[in-house]
Amino acid sequence: MKYIIILFMVVAATIINAQSIEKQVIASTGGVLSNGTYEISATVGETVVETFISGTLTLTQGFQQANGSQTSVEELVVTANYKLYPNPTLGNAILELESVNSDATISLIMYNTIGKLIYSKTIILQANRITTINLDLTNHSNGVYFVNILDSKSTLVNTIKLIKK
Repeated sequence: MKYIIILFMVVAATIINAQSIEKQVIASTGGVLSNGTYEISATVGETVVETFISGTLTLTQGFQQANGSQTSVEELVVTANYKLYPNPTLGNAILELESVNSDATISLIMYNTIGKLIYSKTIILQANRITTINLDLTNHSNGVYFVNILDSKSTLVNTIKLIKK
């Protein structure tokens, strides 16, 4: 019986090896593109990949793993020049908008001081061209109004205070 246990332990020790896991992908197709400075790798048919970040530790699930580098995309923000006049106004005010960097779609929303919606409009700005909007407050009471300019993702770009006397 001792010999069987010893023989079993010797056979088990030779069969059981430590496993080394390397980054590798077995996929139907894909590729790597490199220009010397940047490298892009992709696989076709990859499942959904989710990344968890906790402090300095990054855990990415899926089989296309990054080599410790992160890629980010800088979102374009609408850069616009604006002019609002006359401010204060007696009834009508003119807002001039000009997109500096490219064509842009913006939303123009005007509220009074208690948050009531007074005016709302979506406007397409062409690059380096002035778009003029007439803000009519003749039927509204005297006070302060806030004109919000939002980009196409409804992110606030700017708020302008307009006073009606």
